[in-house]
Amino acid sequence: MILDINTELLIADNDQIITAGGVTADQDLSMHIISRFCGHEVAIQTARCTLIDRTTQQQKPYRTFAVNKNHGDDTILSCQNYIDKYLNKDLSIQTLSKQSSMSERTFVRRFKAATGHSLISYIQQLRIAKSKYILERSNTSFDEIAHDLGYENVSFFRRLFKKNVGITPKEYKRMFYKKINAERK
Repeated sequence: MILDINTELLIADNDQIITAGGVTADQDLSMHIISRFCGHEVAIQTARCTLIDRTTQQQKPYRTFAVNKNHGDDTILSCQNYIDKYLNKDLSIQTLSKQSSMSERTFVRRFKAATGHSLISYIQQLRIAKSKYILERSNTSFDEIAHDLGYENVSFFRRLFKKNVGITPKEYKRMFYKKINAERK
């Protein structure tokens, strides 16, 4: 049997197999099973009396972008280091292919082969990761973060953030800012 499991969800249920991931997987799975077999109302009552939070339904806000720099392509590695250093600058295919002394077509192919991502997706993921880091640790507004990361169109970056993280920047800040700053004290 081949399973098609969406790893972004806290609960994966394909009718025959139900799985959960994370530290509270047993609680999430229990609430899902109660809801499925006893009804939503019973699950809500159970969650209330056991103090289980049922509001989070996905793992996207917790996901981190894994950067592959151990691919053996020194030219692409140099490009990745350049991107890290100049994340807020013009990082177009034209600019980076010139910087790497390659044709655009060769650069695009080698970058994807080495990193597993298109250049645009790679840069967007790095910028989202950086914005999450800043949101967790400062009171900087998302508009300011977007501008600092090279986005002129803040609403585009806000939509991109929500699509990739699963929640708005404001919701992300509410989830993580207090927790991280409380841990520092």
